[in-house]
Amino acid sequence: MTTPAHFVPASQLARSARSEEVVAKHKKYLWPSVTNYFQQPLVADHGEMQHLWDVEGNKYLDFFGGILTVSVGHCNPKISSKVSAQVNRLQHTSTLYPTEHIVALAEKIAQITPGNLKQSFFTNSGTEANEAAILLARMSTGSFDVVALRHAYSGGSALAKAVTAHAPYRKAGVISVGISHTWKTSFRPGPAATSRRSSLNRFKASADSSLRRRSTSKSFLRS
Repeated sequence: MTTPAHFVPASQLARSARSEEVVAKHKKYLWPSVTNYFQQPLVADHGEMQHLWDVEGNKYLDFFGGILTVSVGHCNPKISSKVSAQVNRLQHTSTLYPTEHIVALAEKIAQITPGNLKQSFFTNSGTEANEAAILLARMSTGSFDVVALRHAYSGGSALAKAVTAHAPYRKAGVISVGISHTWKTSFRPGPAATSRRSSLNRFKASADSSLRRRSTSKSFLRS
């Protein structure tokens, strides 16, 4: 018979001076943009698969995992063993020199991607991936204009912030040359193809409207 775990609200858990010190130094030495959830965030110490422990030794069942990541569990041995083996063998080299692993990964991706998507460009973040995607689109189409969705997040670089249409992530000024934003249109699968075509037409009309407004503002500025 399994004994249910005793639930204690996080607000009632004891906090040590160690946690208070970490939180205080976090506010003192990190940028305000590196924000925490809650006024008294838990200070993580270690994890094992679906469980997480704070510095006080309290154990949590983690339903969060991370932001913009695929959670495979904390310290998953299938992942950590591979990472450890690679770091102990070869930690970092320039892409000026090929390695077996980067070629093997690119080959595997080419085998499962559709059409002519047979070459890869690896980046360190989603921001870099979005920058590369916009660069490729502009080079391929010859068009400089980009239509992005309202309330979407694309990254923290200058270009990615311009594509982002979410006020908290657009602080300190944004250069939005060539960027237009449109409302998100629902692409719910309908019982007939006409439903999907209708959704696509609404999205196209909204995007065209955004581009027309930008063209009008450009003409006004030139005049």
